[in-house]
Amino acid sequence: PAHRTADGEPAPYSRVSDVYFDDTAARDHALASPEMAEALADVPNFATGGVTIMFCEYEDYGPAA
Repeated sequence: PAHRTADGEPAPYSRVSDVYFDDTAARDHALASPEMAEALADVPNFATGGVTIMFCEYEDYGPAA
């Protein structure tokens, strides 16, 4: 868990989970699944201070030659 930000302030998050999908369709399929519904229903059992869910796109670049 993060305890402080770079400027010494308390961290805004205590846990982070990164989940990657091949594309938007795969993400949407996963979000509509019973497994995801079960996982999201469990969040209040351990995230008692609330939760922030963010969706971001990324590009994966290999090392510079």
